[in-house]
Amino acid sequence: MVSYDTCIIGAGPAGLTLAMELADQGLKVIVVESGTGKDKPTAQRLSDAEILTPASHEVMEDAVKRGLGGTSALWGGRCMPLDAIDFEKREGIEGTAWPFSAEELVPYYARACAILGAGAPAFTVDTCNSLGTHDARLTANFVDTKTT
Repeated sequence: MVSYDTCIIGAGPAGLTLAMELADQGLKVIVVESGTGKDKPTAQRLSDAEILTPASHEVMEDAVKRGLGGTSALWGGRCMPLDAIDFEKREGIEGTAWPFSAEELVPYYARACAILGAGAPAFTVDTCNSLGTHDARLTANFVDTKTT
């Protein structure tokens, strides 16, 4: 029987980064992922959700990707911190509050950027001008509520 020090659920950017960091510290790590290297509709359907604000959120098959690399397989080269609301409890949705705040992640941004080779942790639109995708729309149906 094989045993591990820790099990990481999800092979997206956060899961893979955590797995690498823990392995670098000498821990024996296993990563469990529901998707595969190819599109797998049965795994992808696990991310289905009702979109309550379709003008500000893309359909789940365009917003979430199951498989190695997770949703990063859909990214166009942009990285940014989560919003404070992402950590808060949301009425009518059980289990949505995180056990820490957005501010508690700030000390880890420099390390995350180093792992990604993304430069300094400067998360403003102005810092994206060198990317080929800096003026590309996020998805075909997304409406930027700040400009409309």
